[in-house]
Amino acid sequence: MAITKKWTVTNLTRDKRDGYVYAVGFKLIASEGKEVIGENAGEVGFMDKPDKLPSEFIEYEKLDEATTLTWVKNNLGPDLVKQAEHAVETFQHLDNGIPWE
Repeated sequence: MAITKKWTVTNLTRDKRDGYVYAVGFKLIASEGKEVIGENAGEVGFMDKPDKLPSEFIEYEKLDEATTLTWVKNNLGPDLVKQAEHAVETFQHLDNGIPWE
């Protein structure tokens, strides 16, 4: 069965005065059929707020998940996105412990 990976936004941290998003929390879940085989979560920050908001600024109330996930993936870059997706597929094969206990 094919493994599917789903990215979701779990939280947005914003400036209440103008809606500028400082951080996006996200979760990545890998599933095989209905069974979750791995998940990972994180947060990316956008702390370098410009003095003037750009013309393409999207108001907080008008944001959608697809847009914010694009921000997350662009912030991580293609190599880290690929690594994260590979990692959640691999978690099912990992185990913790030490052999002498």
